[in-house]
Amino acid sequence: MGSLNISVNKEEESKKPAKKRGRPRKATIKTVAKSAEIKTSVAEARKKSKTVDKQKDSKKNPKKERNILTTIISAVVVSLIVGGVIYAWKTDEGKKKIDQLRSDAKAVRVGFEQDIDRLKNKLTGIETENEELKNTTKELEEQVKLLNGAKKDFVDPELGISFDYPATFGDVVLEMVDGKTGKKFKGTFSKNEKLVFGGVSSDYEPMATTTIVEFLETQGFYERRDNYYFIGIGEDRESEDIEMIPSKGIEYDDNVALIIYKNSFVLDEGADGLPVNIGENIGALVNLEGDNFFGL
Repeated sequence: MGSLNISVNKEEESKKPAKKRGRPRKATIKTVAKSAEIKTSVAEARKKSKTVDKQKDSKKNPKKERNILTTIISAVVVSLIVGGVIYAWKTDEGKKKIDQLRSDAKAVRVGFEQDIDRLKNKLTGIETENEELKNTTKELEEQVKLLNGAKKDFVDPELGISFDYPATFGDVVLEMVDGKTGKKFKGTFSKNEKLVFGGVSSDYEPMATTTIVEFLETQGFYERRDNYYFIGIGEDRESEDIEMIPSKGIEYDDNVALIIYKNSFVLDEGADGLPVNIGENIGALVNLEGDNFFGL
């Protein structure tokens, strides 16, 4: 409220006749009364103003309260909506992950089952192959037994020899070589290159002169008082030049074959090496009953 201004016209008051100072003038009383009324009206106006302000405040507060409540409700609703969306998203993502895991697990299981099936088939195939191999091996073993038991014969009237040998050795290949005089023979087997046999005729003389005595260039052996002697090229049938101590004697048809290796030869004092070149081989000396070939 605005303040109430009271003004007194001094000119009018100056026109009025002056009165005695002994008693208060009525005008003064009226003025005081008016002043009191004015003060009362100002107080009432202020009171009314405060009442109006209170009424305005009372009218404003419910609106403020409603605005605050609306804001709170809106925040709660928004939170619920956002929370629901997040929950729904997480739930959907969780379902997707679970579905993916299930799909992966199913794929792994299917792959594992396929691998097992392949292994089963492979094992079945291997078992079948093993069975077939067993049957084949058995048949081969039986054939080997038959072959091992099978014998082939070799006969040569010129050499004056005949013998049988395992059929698995193949065929005998006999080679005759002429010397200056006489002949040298060498026999091999088509399926066994380790075994060879040979000898020379009593009149054999090699094309080239050599001081080395080869084991296959023999005329057999000479036996005297349980001592044995190697007979080489051009030596007498009763030569005692090269003595031997055989490791074993094998009897056959009233004859004997001497098993010989490098340590079987008796060395002379001061000898530089073996008197007969046999190398690291093992051999057998056999006397023949021929007219021209006397040893093998």
